[in-house]
Amino acid sequence: MLVKVIAIAAIGYGLFYYYQAQQNPWQIDAPVYAEFRVDMKAAGQTLNAVLIGKSVDQNDCEQRAQKVWRETLEGCAACTFKSAECKTDIGSRYEKLFDNRSTYTSYVSFNRGSRFERDGRMIVWGLNDKDSRTFCELMKSYMRKGYSGEVRCVFGRGI
Repeated sequence: MLVKVIAIAAIGYGLFYYYQAQQNPWQIDAPVYAEFRVDMKAAGQTLNAVLIGKSVDQNDCEQRAQKVWRETLEGCAACTFKSAECKTDIGSRYEKLFDNRSTYTSYVSFNRGSRFERDGRMIVWGLNDKDSRTFCELMKSYMRKGYSGEVRCVFGRGI
């Protein structure tokens, strides 16, 4: 009897682990991207932010968009939510961000530390060089609280 219970428990654990691995793979082969556009008021000006998260599939994208990204944005009193969408093509302009390549604008790079997290990028248009550095350091400190992956600044060509 005990052997049957152990066997059933092992099968259940195996199925659960298989399901989790399918939903949260290390390798994301055909990503769907969550793209958020947000305006932020700071120091008397409006900054435009684009947040892009790499998801496993459409379902993962929609769930994370509602739960993770949206909750974060709703906590920002200075933010005006503009748009959110899940899509398979973000264009070459944003794709190269996921290779951490330098562009004309600085951005924050989030590289997941576990298969349960997702890679992301955040660009804020309208910051000067000094403010870009300050913003990035603030984001790095903020993200250390709940994100185990690497958070780094990729500075624009002018910095």
